[in-house]
Amino acid sequence: MNVGRLLFIALFFINSSYALECQLPSGLEGITCNKNKRVKSLTELNNYLVDYNSVSGVAKNLIIDFDINLDTDLNIFSPCKVRFAKNRSFTSTGNLCVNAKEGVYFNPYFTLRANEVALHSTKRVVIRNNADVEVRKLVLQSLGATPEARVHIRHHSTIKADSLELFGEYRATLGHSSNYEVSSDIYMKSINEFASIWRDTVVTTPSLEIESERKVVVSKNVQINSAQISLEAPECKLNTLVQNESMSGNCFSSDRPSAKLRVSSREVSVLEEVTFNANRSSDNIGIENYEFIVNGEVSQSGSNPIFKKSFDSEGIYKVQLLVRDASGYIDSAVKKITVNNSLDSDMEAFFHYEVEDGELSLVYHQGLPIEDVISMKYIINDSTEVNVSEFYHLTSTEVAGLSEGNHKVTLELVDINNVKYIFSRIVTVGPEEVMRQVLPVVDFDIYQVAPKKAFLDFRKSFEPYDGIEEVEIDWGDGTTSEVDAESLTSFFHTYSNVGEYEVTLLVNKEIGDDEWIQKEAIKTVVVTDSDVPSMPPIADFKADVEEFAPHVTFSSNFSVSPTSEIVSTVWDHGDGTSYSGSDKEHIHFYTPGVYLPSLTVVDSNGLISKLTMKVVVSEPGPPVISSIDCWNQDERWVECEIIAVDKEDEITELEISWGDGEAEIFNMD
Repeated sequence: MNVGRLLFIALFFINSSYALECQLPSGLEGITCNKNKRVKSLTELNNYLVDYNSVSGVAKNLIIDFDINLDTDLNIFSPCKVRFAKNRSFTSTGNLCVNAKEGVYFNPYFTLRANEVALHSTKRVVIRNNADVEVRKLVLQSLGATPEARVHIRHHSTIKADSLELFGEYRATLGHSSNYEVSSDIYMKSINEFASIWRDTVVTTPSLEIESERKVVVSKNVQINSAQISLEAPECKLNTLVQNESMSGNCFSSDRPSAKLRVSSREVSVLEEVTFNANRSSDNIGIENYEFIVNGEVSQSGSNPIFKKSFDSEGIYKVQLLVRDASGYIDSAVKKITVNNSLDSDMEAFFHYEVEDGELSLVYHQGLPIEDVISMKYIINDSTEVNVSEFYHLTSTEVAGLSEGNHKVTLELVDINNVKYIFSRIVTVGPEEVMRQVLPVVDFDIYQVAPKKAFLDFRKSFEPYDGIEEVEIDWGDGTTSEVDAESLTSFFHTYSNVGEYEVTLLVNKEIGDDEWIQKEAIKTVVVTDSDVPSMPPIADFKADVEEFAPHVTFSSNFSVSPTSEIVSTVWDHGDGTSYSGSDKEHIHFYTPGVYLPSLTVVDSNGLISKLTMKVVVSEPGPPVISSIDCWNQDERWVECEIIAVDKEDEITELEISWGDGEAEIFNMD
């Protein structure tokens, strides 16, 4: 079997002149983005900028994976994400403008030399760690209306410039352990969250101005060498003693409230109530409001200094107190509560859930081979049992008649050795508007897999309505990772030092026009210099039945081995055929029927994992299928995507007739 995919663009025009202003051109508002286009030359970059590699109106994110050397200006505009690859460089005597709606990222160890550099987006603008930047003027700006509107220069970076400006609707930060030499001025501003300089960073500039409509943070061991310093925000956290002859801004005012927070217990079990007491907070003109925030969500706000809360799942919860006085000044205090899992949790058995029209569906995620399972059931609220007869991956079980509210649901598996596996979670049932506030569910497991190396598995996290596109991981050591959740469900991280770290998994979700919620989970991991026992690989796959043809696309992208490498991947299609090629994605034709395809993966230690799913194919079809989809780029130019599939032989040639008397033949060898 051979699958041929061809993108033909009947338009060959390279735009060599770039706009002087760093503003997105009009007409990009309705474009959606999916997948990536990696370019390795200026010619490929210019080709991308013509149409953003759009197919059927869907553009691709851009990855620039080559060193750029110019003596002219360069403007890069995209409706998607623009990423500069790790260990690359940009050198020019001219200016650089990058404006990408979905985010601008310079990956670690990037070298940047230019005159003026402007980086704009409605989402994240990030120069990642170990950057080496020397420019005349550097501007990072994110004007979006969501929590993704952040600008960051990450850790261990060296920045030399005449002028530096950072503006983020939510965050604007300078990373830790960095050095900034700015000969004129530094200006930083955030609106909704904070502007900060993180620990152990040296800032040398004649003028430093930081303002926020929420909070300014200067972390410990920050060294500021500046003749003029201005810090302005309702809340200020100055963990470094900032002293200068010319200081301005309300952060230096003595008329500020002081937040004090006490808790009844720092360690509790699931569903056990905790009392938070803020009555020792003080202010010389009186506190007007006490606000309690749990893992980023406001739980109580008003004049009551007492707050009570029970937690429905294990983890570490950050409970933040904000006190506000009549002048609008704010102070905060944070307590961390460890919630132990009185609910059982086995990776060999877990489930997701969704609610539609008030009915609950439980979706089983297979951890044991189906031949090793002899019984399976769900237990609702420790009383009602729902037996399950099929043990396949992603088997859905309907539970009717549950009232609105929280319910404890336990999945119980028994294997052929009479070993019982149990997984419990609190499930919320309610109307769609309630469910969209409750979800996504954010949960993960993390453990050491090698000396100083951790493995984070977030397969337990889910959002059944819209899916989770991206997650952010704070590893607790000053580093963060942004992970594409559509292509990965796990991630590795290597720590520089042994110790115990608090790891945070954060998911942002849009719930309306310019309205977002954040969900996070926090857990601890202990890493040592010691080796750990080998762990079996994780077999995971997707099976997509195509609508236009009777074939199934299998993908094993989510399979991974925590402690070694996967050396064998074997697909049993369930119809007497198999596939053991190196491709993580392949296509298989079926005749109509019900099939049980399985994936078996083996790692270099000889450990095996197997996953089985049920697939229903209802439509027959011809042995060779071709599909062509064309659209107008303008009045004269047409772009087409062609898909050709042969289930029995190799496709060697494609012929396209354009309808105007002309035809073209493409060699597919």
